[in-house]
Formats: sequence, C-alpha cells, structure tokens
Amino acid sequence: MGGTVAGLGHGESVGVLNNGADGQTVSTNGNFVFPTPLPTGSAYAATVGLSPDGKNCSTANGSGSVASGNVTNVVIDCSREISWVTNGEVLTTALSADGKTLFIGGAFTRVGKRSGSFVPLDATTAAVKPHAVVNGQVAVQLPDGNGGWYIGGNFSSVAGVARNNLAKLRSDGTLDTTFIAQPRSAVKGLALIGNTLYIGGAFGLAALDASTGAIRPWQVALNGPVAQIASLDNTVYFGGTFDVVNGVKRTCLAAVDGTTGTLAAWSPEPRRDNNTPDIRRIVASGSTVYVGGTFSAMGGKNRMSVAALDATSGAALSWDAALASPNGIVNVYDLAVDGAVVYVGGEFSTAGGAQRASIAALDAVSGAALPWSPSLTLDAYQGPTVSALAVTADSVILAGQFALPNSQTVQRFAAIDKKTGAPRNWIDSEGATVQSLTVVGNTVWAGGKMSLLGGQLRNGLAAIDTATGALTAWNPQPVFADPRFPPTTAALAVDGTNVYVAGNFTVIGGVPRSGLAKVDTSTGSVLPWNPVMTGGVRVLNVSNGTLYVAGVGIDSVNGQPRKNLAAFDALSGTLKPWAPDATSSTINAIQVSDSIVYVGGQFGTIAGQNRGGLAAFDSTSGALLPWDAGVTYSVNGVNFPTVNSMALLGRSLYFVGQFGNVSGQVRWYWAAVDKGNGALQPWGSNIALGAAPRAIVGAGDTLYIASGGDGVVESVGVSSMKTTGEVGSFKVMLDNGYVNSISLSDTQVYLGGTFEDIRLKLGGQSNDIRLKYQPSLTVLPR
Repeated sequence: MGGTVAGLGHGESVGVLNNGADGQTVSTNGNFVFPTPLPTGSAYAATVGLSPDGKNCSTANGSGSVASGNVTNVVIDCSREISWVTNGEVLTTALSADGKTLFIGGAFTRVGKRSGSFVPLDATTAAVKPHAVVNGQVAVQLPDGNGGWYIGGNFSSVAGVARNNLAKLRSDGTLDTTFIAQPRSAVKGLALIGNTLYIGGAFGLAALDASTGAIRPWQVALNGPVAQIASLDNTVYFGGTFDVVNGVKRTCLAAVDGTTGTLAAWSPEPRRDNNTPDIRRIVASGSTVYVGGTFSAMGGKNRMSVAALDATSGAALSWDAALASPNGIVNVYDLAVDGAVVYVGGEFSTAGGAQRASIAALDAVSGAALPWSPSLTLDAYQGPTVSALAVTADSVILAGQFALPNSQTVQRFAAIDKKTGAPRNWIDSEGATVQSLTVVGNTVWAGGKMSLLGGQLRNGLAAIDTATGALTAWNPQPVFADPRFPPTTAALAVDGTNVYVAGNFTVIGGVPRSGLAKVDTSTGSVLPWNPVMTGGVRVLNVSNGTLYVAGVGIDSVNGQPRKNLAAFDALSGTLKPWAPDATSSTINAIQVSDSIVYVGGQFGTIAGQNRGGLAAFDSTSGALLPWDAGVTYSVNGVNFPTVNSMALLGRSLYFVGQFGNVSGQVRWYWAAVDKGNGALQPWGSNIALGAAPRAIVGAGDTLYIASGGDGVVESVGVSSMKTTGEVGSFKVMLDNGYVNSISLSDTQVYLGGTFEDIRLKLGGQSNDIRLKYQPSLTVLPR
C-alpha cells in the first residue's frame, strides 16, 4: 500500500499514517510504501500525521478497500504553505459557518509567514528573503566566508531538521546537512580561523572542523562559561565569567593560540566596582581589540564599559569613549567598526564628550563623538536601550527597545540614515527580540528570539483562509483608548454571516464600541448593534437565537443592571430581561442545552446559593436551578473552584479547570456529569492531570482537551479522549507555553495559544514523535 509524495523542499519530511497507525516518514518526493501490507478486501485510510514546518499537506485517493493488487495511487501533496503565525498570544479562535475562514483573536499586532529566529532582510527595503526557519533563539552568527553562515544559540531545529544549538547554513539559506555538532548547551560565541570553528558557551571553549562539525583535539582549560569570542590572525580572544585559564589567572578575558590552545600574554584584567565584569562584545580590527560590556577599568586604565586594547599586550589604548549616565547605569551591548568610525550601542546618556542616547558614533582614533546623533527616547521612567547594531553602506541598523521621533510606539528594530541620523522606513519587529545583526552585501541577517518578523498589521483580530493558509483582507482594526498599547480580543462567536467580537477596544471598524461588536464575516464592516456595558467580556455564546455574554466586572448593560451575565436577541440585538445574579463571580464558559444555560467560572457561590465553579440557570427566567455537580476546590479553607471550559456531547456535560473533587469523588481538573441531574460519570476517573486545562471541545465521540501534567500528555499540550473514557490517538506535546483555544473542522484541529515547538505523536505511538515549529497558532489533522 503506497503512492507518491510531492512538494517537499530541501530537508523536509512528511509523516503519513494508514488507518491511524503504521507510521511512515517520507523525506523525498516520489514513491513511498507503508511498512505493513494489507490483505485483500481490507479497508485503508491514508492520512497525513504531520506536515513539514510551515506547510499543510493534503491527501488524495487516500481511502478505499484493497482489491486484488497493490494500492499505488495515494497522493500526498505538500506544496501548500501556511502563514498563520502571530507575533503574540492567541486567546480565542472560531470557524466560519462554512469552515472556510478561521477567525482569531488575542494579544497580537501582526500576522504573517513564520520567520523563525534567523532572518535575512534586504538592506534597502527590509523585505524578508527566503531562508531556513530556525526555532528557539539565535544568539550569535558568523559568515563562513563562502556566502554561508554558522549560527549558535539555544535552538533545536533548522528547517524542521534536528539541530541542537549550532548549525551551518549554505549560501542559499538552506541547512548544510553535512555539518553536525549538536552541543548540549547554548552556544554564545563563534570565531573562524581557516577550517576551524571555535565555539563558546557554558561548556567553555571548543574547536570544531568547520566543514563537518567534528570536534578537534584542541583544548583550553578554564573555570567558567564563555560568552563572547573573536579572532585575529591565529589568536582566539574570548570573554566570559572565569578567572583561571590553563592554570593562570585571567579575569573574564583571555587569548589563546588558535592551533595549540596555549595561553597568550594578552591580559586586560577588567574590573567592576563591587561586582564581576560582564563581557558582552569583542571585535578585533587591525591591531586593536574592542571590548564592550559592563566594567569600570580595563587594560590598566579607567574605561567605562567599552575599551580599545592592544591586540598583543592587552593594554588599554588612548581611545576612550568616556561613557556616562546620571543614574550610573552604563552598559554596552554591541559595537561595530566601520572604517574611521566606531559605533557603540547600549545604555548611556553621554559618549565621547557629548549627549548621546544609548547609541553613538565615535572617532576611531580619539574616541570623540561625531555629529551623527539619532534621537532615541523611551518613556518618562527609563531611557532607550540598543542591544544590537550593524552598519550597511547607507544605514546603521539598530535593535533594542526605544522610541523614534514622532512615534507613539516602542520600537525594537530600526534603520537609521548613516549621514543624517534620521530613521528610515523599516520592518516592524513588535513581539520579536533581535539580539544579533550582521551585514553582508545588501543583506542584513537578524538573529534573536522570533516567531514573526514583519507580517501584516492586525490589532488583536484577524481572519485566515483555511484552504490556502493565507491571511485574508478582513480587518476590522480594533483600537484601544491609549494608542501606545494594542487592543486585546478575548472572545469570538460566529453566527451565520456575523461574528461577535469582545475585547478591550473602544473603536472597531472606525466606529466607537465599548468592547463588544458585531462584524460582517465577509466585509469586516461593523454592524449597527452597539451595546453599552461596563466590565470585561470573556465569553460569547450564540444558541437558539440568543447571544449570551459573560465575564467579570460587568455591572450594567445598556443602562440596565446585570451581574456578569447578560443575553441579547441575536436577530434584533435587543437586551433580554434574562439577568442571573453572578455578583463577585468570574464567568469563563457558557453552554446551552434545551432550556438550561450552564455557566462555568471562578466562584463558590452564585445567585446567593452554594455552587462551586459550575451552575445551571433557566434560559427564560434566569432563575438558578437546583442542578448541582458538587465541584469543590479548597483555597484557604474556602470552596473556590474554577471551571475554565465546557463541552456538551449527548447527555453529558464535560468540563475542565482548577478543582479536585466532584460529587464527593476525586477528580483532578477534568470531569463529566449528567446534564439532566448533575450525577458524576466515570469519564476521566482513570487519569489525574498535573495542571488545569484551559479548553475542551467535543465532536462525535471524541473530546479534545488543552491539558497539562502527567498522564495523557508528557507535558502541557492537547490530548484526545473518547466519550467512553478511552484515551484517543491525538496527542500534542508543547516544550513550553500552553493552548488557550481549540476549534474543530471535519478534518482539522486548530490550536491557538502561546507556544513554540509542538511535538506530535503519530498514531499515538510513543516512539514515533515529530517536531513542528508553528508558534501561537497551528493546524493539525484530527
């Protein structure tokens, strides 16, 4: 049983399943065959277990019955890219009625194609160039001299291929699969001499074959980690937190022979008042070694956080940047030498005898400040910070945290004109942390901690085409009252051709709204419905022609008293008289069945009666019903459980949250009760979760739970469980972060939250794990 695979790029692979098991990983385009043959007459169902990073593979001719011959016509197409990545947390998701659009809301400002943590940009236009996607953090980068790159940091994959903390890229941006080193901890420094690559980190110093990554016998003994490396001729200069190198005293800076590892006489011995010097940048140029960091003296002279040293002796040269700050905080994070100019970036207010806001251009001979002086600010409480810089033919590229002239927003990335000091149009990096910059030709390479660099503006609300994976033009543009801060969308609910949106916005679609709006799903136009309410809406639910609204701090709606719960006629928009008393409660979830409205949240009492985190109200009168699931969780002797999410399937109400007991029986964080009488059901009794899930949704006979801890998943992630209590085959593990929202189509599971790497267990087989890097928003096959 098999077929063909098409659309795989260099280094990509796709995981395929037959009948939910018999996993096979295919790494090349062309023919493939499943490992296990099937007997004549048996059914088969080929599905995609895991697509390559940034792609969503589809299956054709995937199901049927085996006839008299082999099945060879299954087609796996991996040509379609997906681009639904945000630069911030996704809090809520909702599918359109036809399933063609996924609406997303949260605390983000941009949506675009996933960039990863090492990104090439056009130096003139800032357009992102094709490249291999790196997960995690890229702390240091180094050209290989042939158009390629070495990158180091704290990451685990490049272009979907496992690479721990160190990798080599070819000149076309693809992974060089012949170079394999896999250091066990983060790489902080890189230097290249001939065909030897020197790396530094918590492990100290090591020398590798620059072509293969094989370790060389070269050794240097030191008693602390290395944070920076530079090379000049055959000498390796390095800095870190150590005080002995090869048995000889060297405080935080040293140099060794690149061939033998023999300690050099070079000994700057930095000092820092009442603390250990911090070395953050070393640049070797000509016969000078520039060092930046945090220190008060170096090379035998007083030098505040940046010094120019003789490359042979380590003695401080006459060059002195004379950095200072009224509050005494002076740090240098990066520096660059450009001919007769030394650019210094960090935290300071004076440089070279002139006022300079954390970035300065200094004369390479005297250290005097040159006229170039960008006007960087931050706010009334703190000054700007420049954490990385690089120089192009006409610009100085800056990364850090600062505000540019005539801007109300904090920037993290900017291009400054090299002559005038004026900012140029440049890529938006909100949500990204750029930590290293290098310029080669007309390309600026940005490394750091990033999932998205650039993308299109979307203020906490966006729509994705589920067929193409592309961001749609739908853009109601919510606006928060304070333009310095982006709005957050907390809840979404689709009702036919309309989508209800709740958040902290004051304007949406160009019209005033007090955090609640009704938007056309096609055009993005805001409809006339305009409720006025206090507090924050956390839940929206449309059922039987009624829109239920709930949250925290809601005291009135349209001038009528309401206590955290309200209902509107979905057709007319009229506020209904339904007004349960949920004073002092936080409502997180609503489910409706027949004439009952089930409410979940954080409360011990509601409507004056004891109810722990879960209650039922009459959908007409709003009266609290006798129905009581008996959910408990003691906080300082008070019953105060929390229900985060609920799902209704058949006669059962499934719920998850922070609780430990239901109807007198132990149930940690998830349970099911009869929706009619509240009786506890055995579902979930066989597994105790280690953390409170944030979401649960159901379809058919399967529940999907954004869960955590031991049992169903090894770490925080999403798991599936049948209504019978049997553990399902869908298992997603997150290395960090969590899932806030789950939406289901007939074939796909859409996850939104704040996460980076996900690991999917193919067919539920614990030994068949695939890594996928799709931050904050991803889609996986059901």
